[in-house]
Amino acid sequence: MHLIDHIDFLAKCCRRIYCLINNFFSNITNSYNWDNAKSVTKPGAKICNWLIHSYVFFFGVNEENKIDSFYVSSDYDKNKYLYQVELHDWIKYMDFVGNDDIVKLVMELDPQHEDYIHKVKETN
Repeated sequence: MHLIDHIDFLAKCCRRIYCLINNFFSNITNSYNWDNAKSVTKPGAKICNWLIHSYVFFFGVNEENKIDSFYVSSDYDKNKYLYQVELHDWIKYMDFVGNDDIVKLVMELDPQHEDYIHKVKETN
């Protein structure tokens, strides 16, 4: 590939990426009701699940153009909810998880909830 062909190829790629990004944010801004946001508290494990199965994920920035939050919606909730998670809250949760020294954990399957529940949890 010659230099001219390479530059032309890059220009086409950049235009395509720019169009994709513009279409993405146009869809995001039109898909959610930004004026009626509610404050909710969700378990960290649930947020981890949203991140693993994220359909929408992007960062939020403050007035100084510094990342201060992220937005996430799982593939399951993509047409219902878009959650904003403040970065300082997420970092506090990650610190808690990282410093949690579990020495014993006993779990049992709860058929009614179709999920495991903690029976015993011992930490240092």
